[in-house]
Amino acid sequence: MQEVIAIGASLHPKLVELALRGRGRWNGTGKWAPRLLRETDAGLADRFDKAFQTLFTNGDVHPVIELVEAELAPHGGTLFDGDCRVAPGSWRVI
Repeated sequence: MQEVIAIGASLHPKLVELALRGRGRWNGTGKWAPRLLRETDAGLADRFDKAFQTLFTNGDVHPVIELVEAELAPHGGTLFDGDCRVAPGSWRVI
């Protein structure tokens, strides 16, 4: 359970950043994270609250995993070892 709490605590700000930036919003940390999530999408903020409360109170990781997968999906989903993507030539700086 200690490891789950540590991982959840470090995952939360990273997932908030993905959720906000993925919706074209500025990132926020600390007390601003839930405020900005709620301003952006109240349903999303509720899903974050419920998922992480469940994780921290009884160690159930499944709601957080579902939230992570839902947030990653619009950006190509999860990446696994060996994944390689080539950036378009127009992105390169010479």
